[in-house]
Amino acid sequence: MSQRTLGVEEEYQLVDLRSGRLCSVNDRVLAAAGPAMAETVQLELKRSQVEVSTPVCSSLQQVAHELRSLRARLNEAAARCGTQLVAAGTHPTAPRQEPDFTQKSRYLAMADQYQETASQTLICGCHVHVGVEDPELRIAVLNRIRPWLPTLLAVSGNSPYWAGDDTGYASYRTMVFRPWPTAGMPQPFDDHAAYEALVATLVGAGVIDDATHLYWYVRPSARFPTVEVRIADVCLSVHEAVTVAGLVAAMVATACQAELDGGPPARARPELLEAAVWRAARYGLTDRLID
Repeated sequence: MSQRTLGVEEEYQLVDLRSGRLCSVNDRVLAAAGPAMAETVQLELKRSQVEVSTPVCSSLQQVAHELRSLRARLNEAAARCGTQLVAAGTHPTAPRQEPDFTQKSRYLAMADQYQETASQTLICGCHVHVGVEDPELRIAVLNRIRPWLPTLLAVSGNSPYWAGDDTGYASYRTMVFRPWPTAGMPQPFDDHAAYEALVATLVGAGVIDDATHLYWYVRPSARFPTVEVRIADVCLSVHEAVTVAGLVAAMVATACQAELDGGPPARARPELLEAAVWRAARYGLTDRLID
């Protein structure tokens, strides 16, 4: 099978260079980054967050190069604003409620609709895109990789602290994100038409505006011909992020080949999958996972 394209999105916190406290200056950092980074840096839900996106990559070596460059260049821009990037799923000491929303229509609408859930959401993840051109194959991959996602979360857990407390979790970000109405593990779909029908139903019910508001652990990207895996915390180091990207690429490639070979997908009760996600979020790699 030919090499599949890759892309990685990372969310970061902006903290004061001296105190380490959150800084609500993402608009200033974006301006300091300048036009050269306009295609790769975006504002996030809270004013103390930014997101970077690699270009389409053809190898893990390229992913590593792009992430190192993006982190370095954006950190330079942040330093000009008296801040620095932190790659962690949660901030260790920020208050439980941080309602300082980025002043964009999308985020203000989310704040208005989801209220306290949106206010509590100060978390950062790592999203990996793997190119799969065929929409039907994208759905098949989503169905097949679901049982492996808890293991990916265990590998990437990077958010043990919340509001000054050691939560006892490897990924408390996962627990903070659960109240969103479209967060969690998607159920299997018969085909792409079934997926589109569900999106239309959710939009019609007023739960989401469009498919970009599906916050499942894995989804067909609404913008690109990719499978997007979203369960991982943002990783502390580029090396760890590239490892996560490589694991996702391998999962997708394996699922694609299994689908083409006609093998049956693994079946698992949704309750068991959610229990596996919880156990991965709680213990990371320090205890047994659910097989």
